[in-house]
This record gives sequence, C-alpha cells and structure tokens, in this order.
Amino acid sequence: MTRNSIRVAVATALAVGHATVPMVALAKPVVPSATYGNIQIPMTEAIAMKLSCNAGVDGVTCFDTEAEALDVASAVAAKATGGVAAAAACTPAMQLYDGTSFTGASLNITTQSTWFNLSTFGFDNITSSWKSGCVAGRLASGTGGAGTLSTLTANSSNSNLGASSNTASSARRCPC
Repeated sequence: MTRNSIRVAVATALAVGHATVPMVALAKPVVPSATYGNIQIPMTEAIAMKLSCNAGVDGVTCFDTEAEALDVASAVAAKATGGVAAAAACTPAMQLYDGTSFTGASLNITTQSTWFNLSTFGFDNITSSWKSGCVAGRLASGTGGAGTLSTLTANSSNSNLGASSNTASSARRCPC
C-alpha cells in the first residue's frame, strides 16, 4: 500500500464516520547474531566483547579466545577431510580482525569457495588486519565479491591495512 492510498483510505474513513484503516506491516531489520555458549547474541555484542567467531555456511559460533575458536575450526576441518588434521602451522580459517596488529574482535571464515557478505556477520567495513590461513583468499570492497579486490596469499598476513582499513564488505577463502 502506497502513502497516497493510505491518505485516501484515511480521508474516506473519516468522511464516512469511521476510522478503520488497514495497517501496513513494517519489516523489522535482521540483526546478525551468533551462538555464544548456549545462547544467541547479536554480533554487535560479540564484536564489543572482542570475541573470536567462526563463520561458515552453517552460521556463526563465538568463543572467548582465538585459540578456542581455531581449535574448533581445526576439528571441523579434520572431520570434513575424513579425520586428517591440518598441519600445526596451518590455520583452517581466514581470520579478519577489527583492530590492527590482529587485535579486537575476529571473524574466522571457515568455509571455502563461497563469497560471504560481511554485513551478514556485522563485520562490514571494520576489517583492519587479517591472516589468510592454509589457503589463499580474497577481500572485496563490494558485496558478493564486487568492487576492489585484494588477494590474500596462503599462510600470509597483514597487520595494518592502512588506507584499505574498514573497506572490506565481502570475503572468500579459495580455491578462487
């Protein structure tokens, strides 16, 4: 129902002596959330608490420490490869941090071959440093891999994105 048709409905209802006007349902914004322990919390709260969160196609799970998050990511990766664990020096996640020098909240992308829009996780335009993990990856300034692309080589990192800080809107772990 458009604004003009609502005005006409109100004017008609008032002219006839009753005010029965159809209600227009407003869509509520979707707030990104995550599992933390056994509860759901908004991602804004997870970021404020500087939690380390694993994000994949099955949702987001947050942990108090990066070590806990990466232990779980390693276990999931080992299960997916038939029990073969990743090499100790190889992290099975692309790690994005909202602070420089790998500080603050972190979002660990655990799924390969899928572009993730970071707004889905409340992490849009706040990445200031990253670690690529076992495989290469990409960051893009637009959603779905659009816009300016940055390539992350396997087992590399960048502790300060400088002028590129706070510009990533989507991320993908390769193969690309």
